[in-house]
This record gives sequence, structure tokens and C-alpha cells, in this order.
Amino acid sequence: MNKDKKVTLKDILVSKVVRNIAIAVYFWMWARTDYKESYSMIQSSVGAFLAVFYYMLYSRERKYKKECFDELAERNLNKCNAICYKIMAVIMVALAFAAAIVGHTESFGTDVIGWILVISLVVVSIVRVILYSAIDKKGE
Repeated sequence: MNKDKKVTLKDILVSKVVRNIAIAVYFWMWARTDYKESYSMIQSSVGAFLAVFYYMLYSRERKYKKECFDELAERNLNKCNAICYKIMAVIMVALAFAAAIVGHTESFGTDVIGWILVISLVVVSIVRVILYSAIDKKGE
């Protein structure tokens, strides 16, 4: 990794998508119903990856904040965050009502709700990068 390379906001957003995918994999390790000996190694590897990745992400964000401040990029990110917040709010409200309604029939359990939450997190983070890229291109 080139230490002199300038860190962009888009780099940080893509890194957060990778982080969310790793969190989804780690959730799978906790939510699985079967057991294989290789799962322990995979879980430890993903956990170690997340620890190192969080440190790298933290250092990249710190480097970004020390570099020149891009007001337009920050404003574009705030627009994306507002849109993604609304998307996530709709997903969470729909999930809450679905869980309340279907919970009485025991059609699906907490594992399905957990998967919907984790997948929503990954999808919204990907949508965030796509929206930011589209809005940022218009601003250039």
C-alpha cells in the first residue's frame, strides 16, 4: 500500500462495504445451525481480519481528515447518508411489522430477522457508494 497516496472519501466508503460484508460473514458463523471443524478456523480468521481491517479503516479515516477538506464531497456524502437513512428506516419499520405479524404464526424465527438486518446493512452500504458516485460525478 502506497503511504503517499491520497485517501478519498470514495475509498473510505468502499472500505465500509468490505467491512459490512465481513460482518455478514461473521454473523453467518454465529447464526449457523451445523458444525464443521473448519468453521472455527474461518471464524477466527474473519475475526482477525476484522480487527486488522478496523485498524486500517481507522487510520485511513484519520489520514483523510488530516488531508485537505473537500467540502463538496462531504456535502454529497451527507445527501447520500440522508437518502440511505430513509431507505434503512423503511426497511426496519417493514421488518418490525413483519416480525410482529408473522411472529404469531411462527413462520420464521429470529435467524431470518437477523439475516434481513445484516443483508440490509450490506445492501444499503453498496447503495450508499453508488449514490455517492453518481452525485459526486454530477458535482465535478
